Amino acid sequence: MKEKTHLSLPPVVLVIAGAVIAVIAAAVLLSTLLGNMENYHFRAGADLTKAECTDINTYTYDENGTPVLHYIVYVRFKANFNECQTSFDDTDSRFSELKPGDTVEIYYQRSDPSVCYPTTAFPDNTAKYIIFLLVFAAGTALAVYNLKTILRSLKPYARKLVHENDVTEVYTDGKTDPYADNGLSDSSIDYSAHDSFSDSIMESYADPFAAYSGYDIKTKI
Repeated sequence: MKEKTHLSLPPVVLVIAGAVIAVIAAAVLLSTLLGNMENYHFRAGADLTKAECTDINTYTYDENGTPVLHYIVYVRFKANFNECQTSFDDTDSRFSELKPGDTVEIYYQRSDPSVCYPTTAFPDNTAKYIIFLLVFAAGTALAVYNLKTILRSLKPYARKLVHENDVTEVYTDGKTDPYADNGLSDSSIDYSAHDSFSDSIMESYADPFAAYSGYDIKTKI
């Protein structure tokens, strides 16, 4: 039975992939916003109302070699307490079912109510914006996380050393802890221990002065 192999990508590849995803998502989001900027400006100075369809005509217009059916919808509505009659041109196929006397929702310009558009001309792109923002956030997080991983791998190995004063310090330069006990400090010497030379030099380390002065602690005066 073959073991399953796991695909392991190096962090640098994931950084590049995350950055590409984030850039593409940001570009699509920005282009969508700019493409709808004119609609946003119109809606900022417009009011929403329900209008009555009084008549509807159609015509075909050739766009890039493809015939497109247009609907001219004549509407009547109240704007600024006055009755206004105007029309709009749209290509939405749903207007093929519209009949005189039916109600249609429109946005009309406050400064000039004769300029109006159906609400279908202003699609809600909120869901698209949320999706693109999530993709952008995911790509950014992927790139940043793996970039931190790369930066951490470039640092020297950190060692934790405990000093005599119980203060823990981390050394990242690879040097030896200057406070570490190497066996030569006073705290590491056992002065009460005996060795093979204690009989000829001194009996113990308890009185080091006797080894140099000739003073014999056994001699009675």
